[in-house]
Amino acid sequence: MHQIKTSETPFYCFLSGGAGVGKSHLTKALYQAALKYCNTKAGDDFHQIKVMLLGPTGKAAYTIKGNTIHSALAVPANQSLKNYKQLDSSRLNTLRTQFGGVKLIFIDEISMVGNSMFAIQINNRLKEVKVKNPIRPTRWLTHHRHITDTLPTH
Repeated sequence: MHQIKTSETPFYCFLSGGAGVGKSHLTKALYQAALKYCNTKAGDDFHQIKVMLLGPTGKAAYTIKGNTIHSALAVPANQSLKNYKQLDSSRLNTLRTQFGGVKLIFIDEISMVGNSMFAIQINNRLKEVKVKNPIRPTRWLTHHRHITDTLPTH
C-alpha cells in the first residue's frame, strides 16, 4: 500500500506460496485496501473503476469475486492469442468509459496466463483503452499459485 500511496511509478508484484497459505485471501484484502484508498481521494469520482480484480478462468475469477480477463478486457475467446484484434470504436469507447481511470490491476492465478495473453492481448488492450490518459501505465499485482496446487494429492 505504501507504493500505491507514495509513487506513480508502475510496479509489478508477484505473490506465490503453497496451497492453503492464504494467497487469495491476501489478494482480496489488498484489493479492498486499494479500493478504499482510491475511492477516498478528494476530488475523484468514486463511481469510476480504479482497481480491477481479474482471473484467467471463470473459476479463478469467481473465487476472488472478480471478472475473467476475457470478459473485462473484451478479449474474444475464439481468437488466436498471438493475433491482436483492435476493438471497434463503440466497444472501445465503452471500455474507456469503464476502465479509463484504472490505476491498479490484480490478476489471480497468473501461472495460468500465458505469455501471448499477457504480452499481446492484455498489454495491447490496456494501451488501447488508456490512450486518452497515458500519463502513467497501469500497475499490476499478480497472484500466483503453484501448478501443484491443482494436482490431486494422495
